[in-house]
Amino acid sequence: MTTDSKTLKKAVKEAYKKGLLLVSAAGNSGFNEGDTIAYPAAYKEVIAVGAINSRNERTFYSSSGKDLELMAPGASIYSNH
Repeated sequence: MTTDSKTLKKAVKEAYKKGLLLVSAAGNSGFNEGDTIAYPAAYKEVIAVGAINSRNERTFYSSSGKDLELMAPGASIYSNH
């Protein structure tokens, strides 16, 4: 989500207080300027994860910002549902 939500924020805070590890994709708005980390990754209680490609570089679409905490493979990842 690109906007904050009181309901989501409350749920995140409650989960964090109970000791849960919260991890979320940072989002796919990295082609925009500035801090583009989406919610819930933008909350301080959540680990924000961005995407890298096979050259270990941030993908152009992976959101970024000062609170981006972790990068993981995220380009050309194929899955079998």
